[in-house]
Amino acid sequence: MFRRNLPYVRAQVGAAIASTSPFVRILSVVIIVCYGLSFSSMAIDAFCVRPGLFFPPKFRIWTFATHSFMETHWWHALVDIIIINLYGKLLEPLWGTIEMINFYLLVNTVAGIATSFIYVMLY
Repeated sequence: MFRRNLPYVRAQVGAAIASTSPFVRILSVVIIVCYGLSFSSMAIDAFCVRPGLFFPPKFRIWTFATHSFMETHWWHALVDIIIINLYGKLLEPLWGTIEMINFYLLVNTVAGIATSFIYVMLY
């Protein structure tokens, strides 16, 4: 049954990729690359939010913006790519590329800060 539907699925995925913006494509590629990097403990230490590592002397403040790209499961990376494509098709025509980049960075940075604050409070 899957072989019978494979040409249809391939055509739909190709159409979805062709209709996305360069920003959404770049985000999708970054998520795929970071999924590959997630098998390295050095990459996880460098890009993931760790509450104890954003206080001085470590001060890894960039992890608030990069944590959203690191996924440890392939299905999480796939869901991220699908959701980015969906909200890219909805928001980018209305807001433009610069506003969508600002939205993405703001939402993910605030989520990282809030998560870290909660972890510190629970500790």
